[in-house]
Amino acid sequence: MSRPVTPLPGMRAAAPDLVGALEPVYIAETETEREAVFSFRYSVYGAELGRKLGNADHGRQRIHDEEDDQPYTTLLFTDDGAGQLTGTTRIRQWEPGEIPAKDWETFSMERFEGLREMPTAEVGRLMIEPGHRGQLGLVSMSCTVYQLCGGELPADAAFINCAAGLVRHYRLLGFRTYAGRLVPTPDGIEVPLVLIPSDRA
Repeated sequence: MSRPVTPLPGMRAAAPDLVGALEPVYIAETETEREAVFSFRYSVYGAELGRKLGNADHGRQRIHDEEDDQPYTTLLFTDDGAGQLTGTTRIRQWEPGEIPAKDWETFSMERFEGLREMPTAEVGRLMIEPGHRGQLGLVSMSCTVYQLCGGELPADAAFINCAAGLVRHYRLLGFRTYAGRLVPTPDGIEVPLVLIPSDRA
């Protein structure tokens, strides 16, 4: 039996009509929530995985970049109900004609006819706490991304890049490979994928 997602006190649920069995997903709106996201990123990318992702502040143990502060950026997270984050991801959504040149080049967006005239998004910084992997957190966030891109943050196409070994996992979430250039990152060459979130005209 489904139930609406119920936010914790002081938080706004990102997708109130998700299936009740899924974990609540929240939008990080306060400075405290945002800082918790940046610290969580470091715990996974920096401390656990030892990735070379740029803008890691090893002194403060946080990962933050200027894109996190842009008006087109939304930070999402899940938690354990006691305030400890269990997962996070980031959506950058651009209105038609507003895709930054760097992202247009990175994702070979010229491959998609008419894309400049469509709302478009990039999904990134997706990570789950080790003890919650293989559970519903990833599915919950994926459903929220679909729902936001089909509504509040409309996007006709959403892009992501990942290590080659993770492509099969993202394909299970609906992302697809395409004839785009490989994406160089501080952690090596990655594969671009695209998601068509809905049947928006």
